[in-house]
Amino acid sequence: MSPRVTAPARTLPDSIGLDAFMARVAADPLPLADRYRLVTAARVLVEELYVHLPLKRARYATDPVQRLRLLERRVPALSELQFHAELAGVFRDLRDLHTVYQLPAPYRGQVAVLGFLVERYQDEDGTPHHLVSRIDESLRHGDFDAGVELELWNGVPVERAVERGTAAQAGCSPDARLARGLESLTLRPLRTAPPPDERCCSSSPTPTPSSGTSPRAGA
Repeated sequence: MSPRVTAPARTLPDSIGLDAFMARVAADPLPLADRYRLVTAARVLVEELYVHLPLKRARYATDPVQRLRLLERRVPALSELQFHAELAGVFRDLRDLHTVYQLPAPYRGQVAVLGFLVERYQDEDGTPHHLVSRIDESLRHGDFDAGVELELWNGVPVERAVERGTAAQAGCSPDARLARGLESLTLRPLRTAPPPDERCCSSSPTPTPSSGTSPRAGA
């Protein structure tokens, strides 16, 4: 079994940990009245102004208007993160990058990052490979550097982890969702989705043992 890394050996400069950022969010919650206003405005936008609504309903078997009505009833029972996730999900399922829900401050302008990027290519036989393409100088340690190939992501085969990330994206085409799903492994703008659930990420490069790093939030 690969050694467990419980904390990153280094941290990104000019960043804060995700727990510290969430403590800042908790100190200034979104008022309940503002949540209701957001849902009402979203319903008016989708039901009365969104000209692609019939197409999206037919193409993706989704009913955003009904989802917003149901969300309005559930607002008091949801935590702030649950509320933002539900509202963002309504717009994400429209598969329209021109019509999205952007979270308010303090999420807007912040990005959850791991400090490196992952890119994907396929062999001639279609076998996918996932490589660390770039890494911040401050995070290089041991054999974990640009060029290593990833096999596992939080204990899950990396291709399956990318599939999960792809399913959570709003791109209209499979290729667009794949690109955004791959990017979301290590970089997630908080203006378009709530912070990641993960507080630590474990990746298994080839042939080196597991390397761990924690999400950081920064402008």
